[in-house]
This record gives sequence, C-alpha cells and structure tokens, in this order.
Amino acid sequence: MNDKRYLKDSDYKKSIFLSQLDQLTQGDEETLLDAELDAKACVTSILTDEYEIEKEFDLGETILDFHAQKEYFKGDYVFVEGRLSKAKTYVGGSKAPKSESYWRLMDLTEIDEDTLFETYDQSSAYYNEDIVLYGESYFECLIANGISVEYGEEDIVQPSTTVYWEASTYEIWDLSVDYSSYSANTSLVEESGSEYALIDPNGVTVGKTPSQSILDGESNWMVVDTQPYDRTERYLRGNGFDGYVTYNDEYFFVSEENEQNVNGYLSDDEKFVFAPSPDPRNRNIVSTMVHLVIYQLCSVAVPDNIPSVRISNKDAAMKKLQDFSNMKTSPSIDRKVFKIKTINSITGVETETEKIASRWAINSSENTRDNWGY
Repeated sequence: MNDKRYLKDSDYKKSIFLSQLDQLTQGDEETLLDAELDAKACVTSILTDEYEIEKEFDLGETILDFHAQKEYFKGDYVFVEGRLSKAKTYVGGSKAPKSESYWRLMDLTEIDEDTLFETYDQSSAYYNEDIVLYGESYFECLIANGISVEYGEEDIVQPSTTVYWEASTYEIWDLSVDYSSYSANTSLVEESGSEYALIDPNGVTVGKTPSQSILDGESNWMVVDTQPYDRTERYLRGNGFDGYVTYNDEYFFVSEENEQNVNGYLSDDEKFVFAPSPDPRNRNIVSTMVHLVIYQLCSVAVPDNIPSVRISNKDAAMKKLQDFSNMKTSPSIDRKVFKIKTINSITGVETETEKIASRWAINSSENTRDNWGY
C-alpha cells in the first residue's frame, strides 16, 4: 500500500473501531486509500481558491515511518517505533557497504535545457541513466536503487561523492607473497585462524608471518576482528570495532573519519536523534477527512443502510468546509496570496501588488465542488 497518506490509521480511532473500519474495507487497504484520495479531492476542491490546502496535504503525506536508510533534516517529522517524533538535527541514513558506485556526479556542461531530470526523492525508485538534482548537483543513476513499488526493493542510496566504505581484499597468508605491494588498510589476510590487516606495507618481510611481525614489535600488521555489517550498530573504534566488516560475502574498511557517518541515524548513546512531537497537521482537516472517508466507505459497503450518525457527521463536515470557504470560520490554514501586475498608462511603469485570495477575487476555473458524491 502506498504509505504517502495524509491520514494515519490512528486518526480513525476517535470515530470508529479499527475492527469496524476493516469490515467496511473488507480487509482491502486499497479501498481505504481510494476513499482517502476521494476525500482529499473534495477538500481540495472546496478550499483550494482561498487556502494553502495543498501545503497542508504535502506536510501530512511526508510523515512516514522511520526508515534507517533514509536521511532526515532538522524539523522533519517521522514515526519512530509508532510515536510521532521530530528530528533534532540532520540525520544521515545508514550507509551499507557498496563495492560499486550507484551514482555519478555529472559535470554542469552535460546539463542543458533538454535534459530530463527530477529532484531526488528518497521515497522513489531510480534506474540506470535516470538523472536527479540533489542539493545543487546533478547525478546520473548507474545502478538501480530506491524504494520500488513494482519489485518491493528497498535499497536506498543517496547520491554522494563520498566513499564511506572501501572494498578490501581477503586471502590466506602465503609465505611466498610480497605484501609490500599490497594496499594499506584494505588488505586482509588470515593466518592460523586469526585475521590481520596490513597497516604499513613498507618494510614487510617476505615469508615473515603477521603474528611474528607483531611479536617482533613491528607495526606492519594489526590483529582485527571483522564483523557482519548491521544497520543497528554504532560503528566506533574502541568498542571492539577495528574498522572492518563483511557484507554480502565481501570485506570492507571504514576510516576513523567516516565511521561515525555510516550509521548516522544513531546518536552517541545509541538512541534515535528524534524527540516526541505534537502532530503538526491541521486538526480541522484531519477530523473532516475522517468523517468523509467513513461515509464514503459506508456508501459502498452498505449503500441502503448507511448509519444516520455517518450521514450527520458527513453533513457537518461538508458544512464546516463550506463555512471555511465562505470565510465564516477559519480553518487555521494560511490564506493564499496572488500577485496582480498593473502598468501605469502614463509612465509605462509596471507594478506588482499582492492580494489575499478569496473565492470572489479569483476563480478562473470552473467550480466543480458540487460534483463530488458526498
């Protein structure tokens, strides 16, 4: 089911038992979603001329369940373990080790007026050759990633030029190999059941075991313990973590500079960096939507026997919307402002004036609010 919903399941609890709601939808989540979309269209049709109702819906639809791979910005709302919370600071998504680049930073010379691109949305799926605008940079997708509705994939990789994990080699130590040609930090060997990382290839003696090198006081090798990568771990050296993990049968190394960013959604005390928060959505719109949705579901499930309470609640909701539109009462939503340009007939100077929108001031589109079946 599409999780970009303005209403949440908990919103219905004050008006109907969730078991009853499930009976009305016959367990079909798409039926509920369709009713919510119809209610949204009705509310938008009535309030769009006078109020910033679209921004209200955008706000509600961005409040989703926490996802470890997503990034969040200060002030973002999210459900963490079922509780509505607000990000206290920027929260970077977890960075699982990748041996290949998923995105390519594009040169501005590659972008022209015919280039097709969209602003990056981490709740979407991207495929090879897709181009996105992320921050102030353009990126081309090299490997498909994101949340795919079609295939159920959830492999979010934000566009970035930063390499958090470096792919490492792993092999059984061989006395005939000259390890002085190997790369520091990203070369691992196993000797007598223990793992060693090559720290300094300079001066490595051919045939001399890593364990003997350490016993002789040399700093070419270091004993390490590679761990399976886990999104719920706070990877910081000093807590039994040596900088090395395994992931999908591959080995990776993270520098001390990047280690605190690979699972950035965890704070130093291993708790989410989110604080419980009041609901930012407009309560007038939430309650109105709930009554419209329940009535719509009843009209489909029991069209000849709609409970009178559902009819009266629907009528009250529609009257409230009309009162908002006629500005008899306020929904506590920002009024729309439009600009009027006028040209002085004598001086030819163009001026621009802001006007508060009203149903009487602007309405260039045909009124369709009476077409909704509520």
